[in-house]
Amino acid sequence: MLTKVSRSVCLGGILFALFSIPNSQVYAQGSWTSPFATGVEAIHMTSLDTGRVFVFSFRETGSRLWGTFDPENPAGSAAQGSTNDYFCAGHTVLEDGRFLMVDGTANGAMGRFNPSNETWSSAGNTATSAVRWYPSTIILGNGKAFTIGGTEDGGAGTSCTQGARSAEIYDPDTNSSVLINGGSNLLPNQDADAYPRIFLLSTQNANPNIFEVFNAGPFAQSWIFTVNTDNNTASVANSDFDNFGATGGCSQGR
Repeated sequence: MLTKVSRSVCLGGILFALFSIPNSQVYAQGSWTSPFATGVEAIHMTSLDTGRVFVFSFRETGSRLWGTFDPENPAGSAAQGSTNDYFCAGHTVLEDGRFLMVDGTANGAMGRFNPSNETWSSAGNTATSAVRWYPSTIILGNGKAFTIGGTEDGGAGTSCTQGARSAEIYDPDTNSSVLINGGSNLLPNQDADAYPRIFLLSTQNANPNIFEVFNAGPFAQSWIFTVNTDNNTASVANSDFDNFGATGGCSQGR
């Protein structure tokens, strides 16, 4: 039996949605609804396990707004205020369905959004002493979050002068983060600091807390990080894969 799926995209704060197209036809045909307002000029967006979509505002609007909406029935979506400014943040969905926001212009703050009751809670602070603008965050196989990159401004929140080439691990059980390799540089090149394109590889290891993370850009050279969450260390190897442009994940960890 064919199932139905939803597709959506946000352009300049206006959401266009593609609804109810059978899986077998979604890439062959479709139709657009009329644009509708979400109440938020979105810069971040993700699907939640409740079926709703989470959006977070663009900082330059002067408001720190977030909201959720039902893509099948977007009418009545309401924007709400946020304490922290997560513009330029990294984000991912934790294993329990909560949405993790990592810094941006939040001066090192991290937050967790619970989609079941749409409430926020603190996730502590990033392990680095400086601010991470444009970091990338992914979930490892043991449920911990791996964050790397961003541009580092020394905590002032006003300028981006140095690449945040370090990485860190967030543990949802302890609700805290720790630097990898004591905070030394993991990204070999400072030019690769803004939203590094990272993907968890499906390689198997005898230790269930060791993972390989593929960094596919934005710098021309790519790398593979072997991350050990037992002792919060990582090694880096040149992958001999040059890449520019967009990158996407496939099945089988490729």
